[in-house]
Amino acid sequence: RTTPMTGFDYSKWDKLELSDDEDADPGAQFIEESFLRRIKHEQHEHKTADYLASKTQLETRRKEASELISKTKQLQSASSSSTQASVDDAQQAAAAAAAAQPASAADLAARASDLEAELADIDKKTQMLDKERKFNAEEFCQEAWSRTLIGKDAQPTGEHAADNDPANMRYEAYVAKYKDQLDHIVHLAAHSNVTLEECEELFRENTWIMSQSGMGYILLEALNFGMKDKFKTMKRVCKVLYHVKSILDYAEASKTLGPRDVARNFFRRLLDGDDLREDYWKTFDDFYTKLRDRSQQKKEEEGVPGEGGAGEEEEEYEEVPREERLGPGGLDPVEVFPTLPEGIQEAYHSGDPQKLRDFVASLSMEDARYHMKRMVDSGLWCPAPGEDPGAALRNDEGAD
Repeated sequence: RTTPMTGFDYSKWDKLELSDDEDADPGAQFIEESFLRRIKHEQHEHKTADYLASKTQLETRRKEASELISKTKQLQSASSSSTQASVDDAQQAAAAAAAAQPASAADLAARASDLEAELADIDKKTQMLDKERKFNAEEFCQEAWSRTLIGKDAQPTGEHAADNDPANMRYEAYVAKYKDQLDHIVHLAAHSNVTLEECEELFRENTWIMSQSGMGYILLEALNFGMKDKFKTMKRVCKVLYHVKSILDYAEASKTLGPRDVARNFFRRLLDGDDLREDYWKTFDDFYTKLRDRSQQKKEEEGVPGEGGAGEEEEEYEEVPREERLGPGGLDPVEVFPTLPEGIQEAYHSGDPQKLRDFVASLSMEDARYHMKRMVDSGLWCPAPGEDPGAALRNDEGAD
């Protein structure tokens, strides 16, 4: 047993006149195509004009019949009253809009019945007229709503405002919004050799970085490292900077793709093409050399002394892949360190174990256990065997 299929009613498409219907016209083989199309168009316009005229006439008649029915009913109500003056007033009001109305109740009832029959006939003709009307493609759909904005009113607001788009934000507003994330990315790049795969994931999760403001911030940080003679750190940061610059240059050259779309193809092509990747790193070396020279010029211009030279560079983290950096608990120390309390970070930078103990001792046991466990899992701290990570630094006998 099959049940009738219910769904969308396609019958309305039966009344749609398409340009393909001209091929079935008897005179199509004798008349030029453009001329036949114009004839069809003029015929449709004439039919539409006739439809609108008939529709307007029926609507006018319907309005008049409705008014007469209303006044006739008023007269019927007045005739049933015992006050003849009320009947006279109603008759005078009706006479202003139509001919003199019958006075007797029977005549009024007959008149009302005739008017209602006429009204029903008008409605029937209107429905038939609408049913027989045909539409072309331009008339089948109508614009339900439109709005035109000029001048200041045309500026987008809310989530679509230019101030909320990283690509169009002013530098000051951009830095105020993304400074913490930018510092984290710069720190990550400065203390590890970020691979192309990691950069691809980093850019996919932080699309806001692919902007002129983001590139400018990373450029300043790279120059600062160069002015302090930390050239290895500068070079690692410049790799991320050069990725951003290349993506923005390609997006500008394409004129059709945005930085997000370009980034996908950019990293895929570098990862899949050995020759392309080799040429890319050669151009990067030229870029880094020029930027390093510029940092030294800027250092001389501003009279900034170096802060460590080559000796300090030897104490920085080794350039190892992320998989080899993972601690015993599977956490990356480069990712964990920026999230630690500022007191722990300062103690690490100072190299004073006692300062680290003093800060951890000021924490509650719950906070100390949380932060120390993450340090142990990332390999930043090694407690004594069997010792609670939260108490590792509280006990002076704990492992250093």
